[in-house]
Order: sequence, then structure tokens, then C-alpha cells
Amino acid sequence: MPRTIETTVYTIEEHPNPEKVFEWIRDNWHGLGDFCLEEMVQSIKAFADQIGATPNWSISIVPDRGEFVRFNIESNLSDVVESLDLSGNCPFTGMCYDETILDAFRNAKPDDSLRAVLHEVEYRILKDLHNEGEYIYSDEGLRELCEINEYEFTESGEIA
Repeated sequence: MPRTIETTVYTIEEHPNPEKVFEWIRDNWHGLGDFCLEEMVQSIKAFADQIGATPNWSISIVPDRGEFVRFNIESNLSDVVESLDLSGNCPFTGMCYDETILDAFRNAKPDDSLRAVLHEVEYRILKDLHNEGEYIYSDEGLRELCEINEYEFTESGEIA
């Protein structure tokens, strides 16, 4: 005959050792930032389409050697700026990463080359993505995730 074992479950606010929960999540939920990657890729593609560039990338939510973003384009800065709506409102995909891209153009100096501004775009994409990943896997980010989703955990920190 099977036996029943009672286990107490806790929300993150009630858990006696939330650090155990955070450790368990970091060890077991590796795809928490996948939605950010997907949104960034959509913004990269839409931006490239808008300016007539060919994008190429290898990106990760956490810093990794060999990451890059490149836009191959035969144009000049003034033509590209003319094709963009720099007034805001996430014009490529409706996602916040559109603004990450446009900020490089908004902050460009008149004597900057297109390559220099695209290099800044590439830098900002990786920086924003890594900052997002750092937050997602931080104690604060994990606590927020657990609270919003009302997850429950065992005393050992595993999801119930």
C-alpha cells in the first residue's frame, strides 16, 4: 500500500530560506531569458529590414565569448537616419529593444560614420541583453518571478 508523506510548501515570501529557492531555480531553470533573446532577435531583424541591411548575430542572455551582432549594409549615415523614425514608440516590433537600437542613432554626432553608429548599436544590443539576463537571474528578479506566478516551494527549495 502506498504511503502518504506530508510536505509543507511555502511561497517565496514565507520560505524560511529563499536563497535555497534561488539556488534551485538557477540550477534548474536555464531558459528564463529566452523570451528576451527572441524579442531582441525580432528587433534586430526588423531594424535590418528597415535600413536594408543583412544582419548576422550570435547572442546570449549571459555574456559569452564570441558573441557578436553585425549589420552589413552599403549606405551612408544620412540615408539610414532618413529611413528611421527616431521619435520613439518602438517602431520596428513594438518591443523595448527597438529603442535600444534607435538610441545609438539619436546619440550619434554629425561627423560619425554609419559604421561607427552601427558599432554602437551592436554594443548596446549586447549590453542591454546582458543587463536583462543579470536581472532575471538576480535574487530580486527571481523573487519577482516567484511572487508574480505564485510559485510554491518545499523547504529544500524545490518547486512544489
